[in-house]
Order: sequence, then C-alpha cells, then structure tokens
Amino acid sequence: MNNYDYSPDFQCDQTGGVPTRLVVDWDKEIAWLELNDSLPPVPDFEAAWKAAENACVEWGKRTCRDAADYNRLLKCLGEDAFQTASIDEYDEEDDEDYDCEP
Repeated sequence: MNNYDYSPDFQCDQTGGVPTRLVVDWDKEIAWLELNDSLPPVPDFEAAWKAAENACVEWGKRTCRDAADYNRLLKCLGEDAFQTASIDEYDEEDDEDYDCEP
C-alpha cells in the first residue's frame, strides 16, 4: 500500500487556476501535481483542462523528504497553494538556498 498524502485543492499559476493538489509519496520521497478530477465537467473548459494537465506533467516529480520540503514546494507554487495546504511550522530561513526549479 502506498503512503500518499494529498493536499487540499489550491489554485496556482502553474496550472492556470485549475484546482490542483500536491501529492506526496513519502516512501519514495517524491511529490507531483494532480488536477482535481472530481470536478463536474464545465462546457468549453476542455482546452484549459488539457493545458493544466500538460503543466502538471511539465512540473514533473520533485524531491519531497519531509514537511519542510513539502512547504517549500507549496511556497514555489504561490501564496494560495501555501496558505491552503502548508503543514507544520514554516520557517522562512529554510528557503534561503532553495531553488524552485527542478
């Protein structure tokens, strides 16, 4: 059984505002973005959805070993992502040398 955690949905520039969540596999120490596929279909939204799916793939899989890594990834995704889904205490000093690019 996988040891996955799913963040609450948030909006970020990476996926053009389509409701997104950060998924973490703690056993493999990786995280990735997924769209909220439980949303009801919206007419004329297909192109935006496909673009957001492609953006998730482009964002790729990132290293995520602990809560600090998780929070840094959210911080890189923007304020809404961080405010909605951050966990534990957050220390901005942890970000000093963190590069948001993979």
